[in-house]
Amino acid sequence: MGGSFAAFEIKKSKRKKFLIQNGIRTLATVTDIVTDTSTTVNGRHPNMIKCEIVDDYTGQIRSYTSDSSFNDYSAYLGMPVNIYVNPTNPNEAFVDIQSLVEQSMIGMSKF
Repeated sequence: MGGSFAAFEIKKSKRKKFLIQNGIRTLATVTDIVTDTSTTVNGRHPNMIKCEIVDDYTGQIRSYTSDSSFNDYSAYLGMPVNIYVNPTNPNEAFVDIQSLVEQSMIGMSKF
């Protein structure tokens, strides 16, 4: 069981690194915060950020979901977030939660 979890985390880490290095960075809008009911740790479920962009070429709205986290991201609804979209598969992207948190901290420090 532990080996398959480790393999999954390694694959996820490689995917993230690939998308950050090779993906097309764009801004998406945070549209929802959802609970990841498929995961439970100490009786708690983590949250995920859902965000959307409008595809420049097709006009289609594309939705992306972040990795799970136990942080409360409800304050970020409607805010822009960096995402890295796979240039060969626009359905795959990495939602950069860290940039969202850092961006809001910079904005707060201006007061």
